[in-house]
Amino acid sequence: MAYANEFRAMLKEHPGIIRTAIGLANRAVDEYDPPDNPIPGYYRDVRFDKKTGKWLEEERHILLNEQGKTYIDPVSGKTATKPVGWKDLTFGRGTILVPGKPVTDENTRLELTVLGRSNREMPLWSTGIRFDKCDYFKVGHEGHNFFVKRSIITNNPGFNEFRNTILAKEVLKNMDFVKVVEAQLGYEDQNESWYVSKWEDLEKAGFGTFDIGIRSNDYGEKKEGLLSGFGVIPYKEYLVQETEYKEAEKKADLIRHKLYEAGIHHDVDANLFYNIKTRTFILLDVAGEPTKALGNPIREK
Repeated sequence: MAYANEFRAMLKEHPGIIRTAIGLANRAVDEYDPPDNPIPGYYRDVRFDKKTGKWLEEERHILLNEQGKTYIDPVSGKTATKPVGWKDLTFGRGTILVPGKPVTDENTRLELTVLGRSNREMPLWSTGIRFDKCDYFKVGHEGHNFFVKRSIITNNPGFNEFRNTILAKEVLKNMDFVKVVEAQLGYEDQNESWYVSKWEDLEKAGFGTFDIGIRSNDYGEKKEGLLSGFGVIPYKEYLVQETEYKEAEKKADLIRHKLYEAGIHHDVDANLFYNIKTRTFILLDVAGEPTKALGNPIREK
């Protein structure tokens, strides 16, 4: 277990608050049941399966005409399809965040909101599969807000992530154009892990994932207008001036290079956010080599 000093002081000032937070987390997860079709502009209906904790998308088959050719709808002019069932979500990285209803402890006034749940299988290369089973929360207490991740299966358990985040802050300290999220706690045992960082406003503050599009965003709200048809618009498309994008890309390359040298560069493109107005970056979820993973997340197909 590892703490930031100020977070440790807060825990000492409020004994039992961790136990209260765990109880609220369990209650909120039990009640979590977000609505269907929560991705604006996505071309398939999406739903959350409460029993498995997985996001599913409607599976559709193309309709054929009597000649066995693709049937084109005469009204819309598009290929006609029909729903045939549900399958694991393929949009982005297989999970999205749809906040649930806040739950509050009356004694401590601790408030917790489920941001989303992840129970996904992601293909790796040609032979591997990466499993991920996590819950994401926003926790508020006495004017302070925190991002909390509870993991059952992950290649980036809490103590590792805390350590990697502190290291990233050190290796990027001379770059005034990037901020690393403030890690507060990292804990892991053989069964689960917890990671806590200070809350950072992203979309509300004008940040978006920089290079590979909002489909890789596991933190914050999805916005209307960032989605386009079957895919997404990479954030660089919003950098109107080519010179500005080249300048930002050069800075992003420096960040990637420093993290690569430190061995904490995994998933950096999914967790590097950029603000067009301030021309600055925020780095979240710092991941290194999965040498001490939790729950056997990397498996052969």
